[in-house]
Amino acid sequence: MRRLAAIVLVLTLLLTSVAAQCDLPTTKGRDFWVGYLWNNGEAGTVELSITAISDTTATMTVENPCTGWSITLNLTATSLSNMAHATINIPMAQGLNTQGSMVSNFGLHVTSNADIWLTAMNNRLASGDAASILPTSQLGTRYIVQDYPNTTTSESANLGGCEVAFLATEDSTVLSMTLPCNTQPATVAPGNTLNVTLQRGQTYLLVTPTPNEFSGMEVTSNGKPFAMFQGNRLTAVLNGNYTSGDHIYEQAVPAEALGTDYVVTASYGRTWGDMVRITAADETCIVTADGVPIDTLAPFTSCDYHLPGNTTRYIHTSAPAGATLVMASSTWNAQPGDVSSVTLTPMDAGVCNAMFRLKHTERCSTYYVAVAVGQTHVAAMTLDGSSIASQFSGSGAYRHALIPVSEGNHVLNCTGGTFTGYTYAIGNVESYALPLPRSFLEFTYDTVEVFDTVCQGQAVDTLGIYLVPNVTAHPGDTVIYRNRTVATVVTHYILHLTVMPVYRNEYTHNIAYGDTLWVGDSALTRAGTYNLTLTTAYGCDSIVVIHLRIEADTIHLYDTVCQGYPYAGYGFTLGDPQLSVVLERDTVDGGTPYHIMLHLTVTPSSRSDVYRNIILGDTLFFEDTTLTEAGDYRFLHTAASGCDSVVVLHLGYEAIGIAADNEGVCPGEEVIITASGTHTFQWTSSPPDPELASQQGQNPIVVHPTITTTYSLLDAAGNVVASVTVGTGAAPKPCVEVNRQELDFDDPILTYHDCSEGRHHTFWIFADGNQMSGERLRRQFHHPLPDSVSTTMKTCNQYNCCADTLITLPMKIRSVWFPNIFTPDADQNNLFQCFTSLDVAKFSLVVYNRWGLEMWNTEDVNQPWDGRRTNGTPCPQGAYVYRYWITSADGRFDGGTGTVTLLR
Repeated sequence: MRRLAAIVLVLTLLLTSVAAQCDLPTTKGRDFWVGYLWNNGEAGTVELSITAISDTTATMTVENPCTGWSITLNLTATSLSNMAHATINIPMAQGLNTQGSMVSNFGLHVTSNADIWLTAMNNRLASGDAASILPTSQLGTRYIVQDYPNTTTSESANLGGCEVAFLATEDSTVLSMTLPCNTQPATVAPGNTLNVTLQRGQTYLLVTPTPNEFSGMEVTSNGKPFAMFQGNRLTAVLNGNYTSGDHIYEQAVPAEALGTDYVVTASYGRTWGDMVRITAADETCIVTADGVPIDTLAPFTSCDYHLPGNTTRYIHTSAPAGATLVMASSTWNAQPGDVSSVTLTPMDAGVCNAMFRLKHTERCSTYYVAVAVGQTHVAAMTLDGSSIASQFSGSGAYRHALIPVSEGNHVLNCTGGTFTGYTYAIGNVESYALPLPRSFLEFTYDTVEVFDTVCQGQAVDTLGIYLVPNVTAHPGDTVIYRNRTVATVVTHYILHLTVMPVYRNEYTHNIAYGDTLWVGDSALTRAGTYNLTLTTAYGCDSIVVIHLRIEADTIHLYDTVCQGYPYAGYGFTLGDPQLSVVLERDTVDGGTPYHIMLHLTVTPSSRSDVYRNIILGDTLFFEDTTLTEAGDYRFLHTAASGCDSVVVLHLGYEAIGIAADNEGVCPGEEVIITASGTHTFQWTSSPPDPELASQQGQNPIVVHPTITTTYSLLDAAGNVVASVTVGTGAAPKPCVEVNRQELDFDDPILTYHDCSEGRHHTFWIFADGNQMSGERLRRQFHHPLPDSVSTTMKTCNQYNCCADTLITLPMKIRSVWFPNIFTPDADQNNLFQCFTSLDVAKFSLVVYNRWGLEMWNTEDVNQPWDGRRTNGTPCPQGAYVYRYWITSADGRFDGGTGTVTLLR
C-alpha cells in the first residue's frame, strides 16, 4: 500500500507539473511589436506581410505610430477547429529597415480584440524568411545576439552582412551594447560602448561588413522592454558545391528565457544536413550532442555544430544558452530548399497545444513540421485531431518526428504533456521557417533607483556595478543601468551617481614681516608658493595653491654693466648678463626688513662684420695689419660708452672658375673658354696649344683643339687655380647591317643595326620623312609599298661629330595582293584587280554585293574591275565581297575572300 501511495503521489505531481506548464503564458497575445530586417536577395520588390491566427473571430489593427499609417483586418474562421486567420501586406516604406546605424521610424504595433498568434514574413524572389512574433508581455530588457555570418566563397559575400534591429515599445528607451566588430556605416569603433535612445515605435539597425558577426553581443535597456530582431541580409551555409545565399530573419527571446535542453531535426531532403549555432549566455558552458562533448563556450561566445542530413540530435548545455537551426544552401534545381533559420525552443518551454499556418510563396510549396515530446507523452500527440504517435522515433527522454503537412492551418495537441517544435516551407532555392508557439515563465519586472556620491577619481563598487577611477570622473550626475535576474524576478537598477569634482584654487596673500598666515592646520611665515590639500564638506580633496609675499620697505638701486661681462654689486651676482634686468631680494637691517630692487642696465658691445676676398698669394692691408691667408680676424676698439667695440674681418679666397662653351667638339672646331674674376689671367694647356701665346692676359680666349686638351689658369705664383678639359674625336666610319637584302611585299619588316666603330648615337632618316634614333631599330613598312626603300643613317660620336651613309633596298613581291578601296571615277586608284608575282596558270575572280548577289567575274588575272556589273550597269557606292582562286604554273594553289570599298 505504501508503494501504491508513492506511485499515486508521483503521478499527481507529474499531472500537476504538466497542468502548471500548460497554464504558463505563451506567444499568444493581444499586443505585439514587429520589426523587419534588410533583405538583400535577388532582384524584385521586397514583400512584407503579417499573418495572425486565432481560435476565435478577431479584429486586428496594424499601425506605425511614428508615421500615423494603419490598417485594420478581420480574422475569419475556417472549418479546422474554428481557427480564424488573416494576412496583411505591409508597405515597404512603413516597415523595411534599410538604413544602418541611425534611428528610423519602421516599428509596427499590432493590437487585437482577442488572443492571436502572430508571424511576420520578409520575402523576396528566392530570398526570404519568417519569424514568430512575441507578445509585448513577453519582451525583455536584456538580450544576447545570435546571428549567422557570411561565407566568403558564396554569392552572399558582397551582398550580405549580419544584422540586428531594435524596436522601442516605450518613449525614452535607452539601449546599451559593446560592439564586437565594425558596422556599416561605422559609428563606434569595436570594443567601445554604443548607446542609443529610441522613442516608442522607433527602430535602430546595425549591419556588419562580411565576414563580421554580432553573435554574443549583450544588449540591455534602461528597464524598458524592447524587441530585438536578428539575422543576415543574405548568407550562405556551405554545402559541398552548393553556396547559394538567402535571407534569415528571427525575433530574439529575452536572455532570461534561454534554456539548456534542445531537440533538433535536420530539414527534409538535405543530404548534407544543416548547421546548429549555440551561443552561451553569462556562464561558461559545455555543449554536448547526444551526450558527446562538441565544445566548451566562454560567456557570450558561439560555436557551430554540423547536423548531418536525416538525423536528430539532443543538444544539452551545462548553463543557459541560445540555439538556432540554420538550414544549408542549395543550387538551382538541385536539393530542395535553401538557407533559413529558426530559433529553437528549450524543452522546458513547451506548450500543450499550438496553432500554426503555412503560407504559399512564389517558390515554397512543400511543408513540414518537426515535433519533440517527452517519451511518456507520445501517445497523446495529435495533429489536426488525428493521432501521430506512430510517426515518432528516438530513444532517451525525448521522442521526435518530422511530418509532411499541407499548406494552410494546423493544430497540434498533447493532452498528456508539453512539446516543442518548428515548421518550415521549402521549394526551389527557397525556404522559410517558424518556431511553434512556446511558453514563458512568469517574470516579474521591478525597478530600483539608488542615489550615491563619489569623489572624482575614486572607484565605484555597488549593485554589481564597478567603475575604475576616472572612467566616469566628470563632475555632475551620471546615470548607470544594470539588470539582475533572481529566479523569475528581473530587477532593473538605476544608479544615480553624483561625481564630485576635485577643486583647485589659487590665492595670493601678503603679510607683514614676522606675521603668520594659517591655512587649515598649516602655519605659513615665509614668502613662497605652497600647495596644500584640504578636505571639502563632501569629503573630497581640494587643492589650494598659496602665493605668499612678505610686505617690506622697498629700496630702488640703479647700475650699469657692459654686455658679456660678469656683474657683482649690492649683494647681487650675474655671470654673463645680456639684457637689462631688475633684480630683487629681501634683507633685514637692524630688525627692519627691506626689499631691494636693482635696476641693472646692460650696455651692449657693438660688433661689426666685414667680408673680404683675396687671391691665393696676394696680400691685404686691414687695420694696420698685413694679411696673406684666409680666416676670421678680430680687432678690438673702445666705444664712447666705455664698453668694447669689435670689428670681425672674414677673409676668404676668391673662387675662380673656368667654363668652356662646348666641352666636346670635332677636331678644329672653335671653343670659347671664359674665366670668372677680374684679375690678370695666365693661361696654359696640356698638351701645349700654340694659340695661347697670343692670348695671355685675355678673358675669354678662343681655341681650336685638334685633340683632347686641358686648359688651366695660373695665379701669380704659377699655381693652377682652375682647369677645364675639351674633348675631341673624329666622326665614326659608317657601318650598316640590315637583316634582308630586299623588302618582302608580304612581310615588309626590316631590322637595321649601326655597327660603326666609335658610335655614340645614331639617327635614321627614311625617304617617307619618318625619323628614328637608336643603335638598333625595327620598322614595318605599310602598303602601298614603293619599288625600293631608301634610308640614310647618320652615326655620331660623343662630341656629335657625324658621318652619313645611304642604304637602298629593292621591293620583292612574292604573293597575291588586292587593294581594299578604289574610286572608278577618279584619275588614280580607279581599278580593282589582282597583283601577283606568280606565273599564273588558272585564275578566277567573282565580286558579290552585301546580299550575296554576283556583280562581276573574270578568269583573266590581268583584267581589272571598273565598278560596273557584268551588264555594264554602274554599281552603287559601298562594300563588296570578292572571292578568288589562283593556280601557278608550278602547281601552287591559292584562294580566299576579302572586302573592297567602292567610292563614288
